[in-house]
Amino acid sequence: MAKAIFTSYFAVARKLPADLPQVSIARFEPRFWSPRGGRLTCKLLAPSVKLLQAFKAGDLSREDWAARYIEEVSRADNLERAYESLLDGCVMLCWEADWGGCHRKLAWELLHDHFGVTGGELKVG
Repeated sequence: MAKAIFTSYFAVARKLPADLPQVSIARFEPRFWSPRGGRLTCKLLAPSVKLLQAFKAGDLSREDWAARYIEEVSRADNLERAYESLLDGCVMLCWEADWGGCHRKLAWELLHDHFGVTGGELKVG
């Protein structure tokens, strides 16, 4: 049976249901992020520093950035290892509030396409 994996962003992390494990898929976490607080990380789904720098410098369009991110994450057995490390019912988080323009959407779609995960973006009010 496929895992349920959700997504959200750091600014609303404290508003998420407490029973859902939180997993950072960002290259860098906020100060409050701590494994002691039950928060985890999965760097296999984080964009590389080089990719982040190229995008922030304006050297890549969003489309090119997305294609390069997918290429990075799909190398070797990275995606499979990431899937195996994620807990059923977890929430993958990063910095970007807009799910449509964020790598967590791409990561979730890859996991959905390859492993059939369910879930998606959590709406927090």
